[in-house]
Amino acid sequence: MSYTVDILPDALQDLEEIYSFILEREGMVTADRIGQGIDAAILGLSQLPRRGHIPPELADMASRDLLEIHFKPYRIVYEVGEKKVLVIVIADGRRNFNQLLTRRVLR
Repeated sequence: MSYTVDILPDALQDLEEIYSFILEREGMVTADRIGQGIDAAILGLSQLPRRGHIPPELADMASRDLLEIHFKPYRIVYEVGEKKVLVIVIADGRRNFNQLLTRRVLR
């Protein structure tokens, strides 16, 4: 079964910020490579949405079906619905992930 994959506006903003940050520091080739890798990881969720794991920071939250995949060091947190995947956060895993998830997921 194929799932529809949607990306929340905040997660799109995350991706734009990641791309801009890498573009400034490492150039277009690296920014494009990382952007395409993250895009491919997200698109892969349409076929295998449950391949991710529960983010350790959210292990105690049983109320939402939140999972994450990685395009190292980037973490992609998403929710799986009946036929839909909703990407909530795309972030550098070296950031304060607890704080980011708390702001984004629990609001």
